[in-house]
Amino acid sequence: MDSIKDRMDELVITTVALQKQANRLNVEARTIKELAGKAEAPMEPSSGDFGWAIRALKRGERVTCEGWNGPGMWLGLNRPDDERMSLPYIFMCTANGELVPWVASQTDMLADNWVRFVRVDGS
Repeated sequence: MDSIKDRMDELVITTVALQKQANRLNVEARTIKELAGKAEAPMEPSSGDFGWAIRALKRGERVTCEGWNGPGMWLGLNRPDDERMSLPYIFMCTANGELVPWVASQTDMLADNWVRFVRVDGS
């Protein structure tokens, strides 16, 4: 009788150990799938067309178009949080460092030389 009880105890211990191992493997499998999904996601290039520039603005990046008239000019996207301005809008930092509302020209929309704006100091 004792041997049957001992055997049942061993089976319970083995079952619990196997459940723990299965749980660990499930977690590892989910982690691997998540990492694989991230690895398979295409990396956004650092330059592109106007569509690329809009996506970069939506991610919170600053963009500029190579060949603009003044040095240090860039665009940003503002998402207002007050009552006066309720919709997002694109603004430009001019060569003088002033921020103004911006509307794209045909030339801007058809350009393929949009890049991330990086200040000389790297920020």
